[in-house]
Amino acid sequence: MEDVVIAVMGATGSGKSSFINLLTGKTSVAIGDSLESETADVEPIRFIESVTGRRVTVVDTPGFDDSRQGVTDTDILTKIAKFLLSEYDADRKLTGLVYVQRISDARFSGQQGKTLRMFQKLCGADTFKNVVVLTTFWDEVAPAVGEKREEELRSKFFKGVVDGGARFMRHDRTAASAGAVLSYVFAELAPVVTQIQTELGVERKTLVDTAAGAVQQEEIERVISQHKEEVSHLLAQMETIKESNAAARRALEEKRAQLQTQLAQCEAERAALKEGLQAELARREAERISLQECMDWETRARQKLEADLAVERANQERLRQEQERLLEAQAEANAALAEENRRREENLREEARLREQEWLREQELERIREQERQKRDSVEKRVEKEIRRTVRKIRLW
Repeated sequence: MEDVVIAVMGATGSGKSSFINLLTGKTSVAIGDSLESETADVEPIRFIESVTGRRVTVVDTPGFDDSRQGVTDTDILTKIAKFLLSEYDADRKLTGLVYVQRISDARFSGQQGKTLRMFQKLCGADTFKNVVVLTTFWDEVAPAVGEKREEELRSKFFKGVVDGGARFMRHDRTAASAGAVLSYVFAELAPVVTQIQTELGVERKTLVDTAAGAVQQEEIERVISQHKEEVSHLLAQMETIKESNAAARRALEEKRAQLQTQLAQCEAERAALKEGLQAELARREAERISLQECMDWETRARQKLEADLAVERANQERLRQEQERLLEAQAEANAALAEENRRREENLREEARLREQEWLREQELERIREQERQKRDSVEKRVEKEIRRTVRKIRLW
């Protein structure tokens, strides 16, 4: 049975890592007590589920609102996309897609909305049936408030995901609630290919051309436009400030420099998004070409082998037929020889019979001659005896 792979996504500080620790029974996943991101990279955690014995891989992912210095949403998207592409290349599909959402948040922020859109575009509508929206931090809200927010999330912000078949579940920091998610995945869900895996692996799109890349590109363009507008506004303000107001001009210059830095960072992030997985995709394409060449070589070798085998089979068939003809000829020769021997034996028997008949005739003739000699001798003896008797009579007269 294939491994069950479950990807866990959500905003920084939503409880992803603590949920994973309870699910896997491990403490290797760092847990943060603040909104400072603890998950730096996509991290697969593998374990064997004790009840079913099934192998499970839970994938912890960094949030798109990563708070670490120098880490951008483009970096996070690139890491997640690279991991999903590697899973696709290894023919490992995702069974569960868990999106962790804090129920304790009083409002659904713009960053949360962007993170959710990114998640939706990464997964694709066809995989929403494999999504579990896992709400956390129930111990920080009153039950009635939590239920109201849950209904709002379900009916408004997550409506598209829910309409696609996603299921809402609650996590209350217990192993039982974490295990319930795993049981649901085992019982109800089948492995799927995500949208970005199809876009990168099958359609061979660049990262910026994927649906998730388009969301990030749109956000970058919005921020760049906003920063440019703010810079223009500052320049206009600086034009109106008198030379004597040095402090005000200095403050505006500092603000402008800060905006210019942020603008440069956004420009760099836009370039990074366009670069995306180009190196990885190029490497993958080179591997694909190499693999295709190997497959072509194997195909040619197999075709040559099949052709050689066909020639060998043809030769063997000709040899078999020749052997059959030789065997048939030998059988015919043996039959002819046997017939000749049979006729010779019949002739010998006939000759023997004729010789025996000739011998019997000769014996019969010899017997007849002997009888005739005996008769002749008997007649001669009677005649001689009669003559002597007659002579004696004459003498007596």
